[in-house]
Amino acid sequence: MSLGLFLFAALAPLLWAISNHTDKYLVAKYFKGGGVGGLMIFSSFFSIVLLPFIIFFSPTVVDVNLSGALILILAGVANAFAIYCYLLALNEDESSVVVPFMQLIPIFTFILGYFILGETLTKNQLLGGAIIILGATILSLEFIAGEPLKIKTKIILLMSGCSLLFSLYTVLFKLVSVADGFWTGAFWEAVGLIVAGCIFFSIKSYRQEFFQVFKENSKSILLLNLFNESLTIAGNWVMTFTTLLAPVALISLVSGYQPLFVFIIGIFITVFVPQWGEENITKSALLQKSAAIAIVIIGTYLLS
Repeated sequence: MSLGLFLFAALAPLLWAISNHTDKYLVAKYFKGGGVGGLMIFSSFFSIVLLPFIIFFSPTVVDVNLSGALILILAGVANAFAIYCYLLALNEDESSVVVPFMQLIPIFTFILGYFILGETLTKNQLLGGAIIILGATILSLEFIAGEPLKIKTKIILLMSGCSLLFSLYTVLFKLVSVADGFWTGAFWEAVGLIVAGCIFFSIKSYRQEFFQVFKENSKSILLLNLFNESLTIAGNWVMTFTTLLAPVALISLVSGYQPLFVFIIGIFITVFVPQWGEENITKSALLQKSAAIAIVIIGTYLLS
């Protein structure tokens, strides 16, 4: 992978990391009741705004064959339910605990990419990817003196589902878009997100939550959601575009930087705007995170 492609691909986990902290703030401040259906409805329907812009810049996106369109719509639905699993997990714990489980994405992507796209990686790339996953895992663990390491089964299950669905979304996107073009993939994937939004909107409790939250906090939550969804979609587009230039498993390994970015942003928030959230910045935690970061950097060298 060239340095330029790597740096461009690394924009995706950076944008997602900012979005992760915004998600946590949204869930904690506006969705304290435990439901995230209202947030999912907004996230899914946000894609309606994108469709006319995509058609304006690339009118041929509607010319895709029916099977290709259906595959891309399925990719969009998979993406929406991946986000749903992630938000449910985020409702259980902090971003710095939840996000590192996304290191399962490269594993699922490698398997799906091999069977669906016929892609393989070199030994060095596989080794580098494994090292990045190791570093990201260490980054996520919290060791408390005198206490056993806690295994959070619910978060593991939710994030395993999230990772599998997101990997499916990535592979299906490339399956069609590598021939029909990026904007075609982006258009029909957005349609899939809207389809998922209709599914969430059909659930009465989610619909009521959606209207209630926006009734009470219409301006603030609307602006914050617009900002957050713009970051998420920009990150997704960076990632899916780069998968058209390199194996999907290789690009997904770059997402190993997401826990690092989440941690760094968490430190910034803790120091300068603690009312937005807090990160563990004790001496032992910083030593652990520094070691994990060093491991990720070694993995990146092998990857590139």
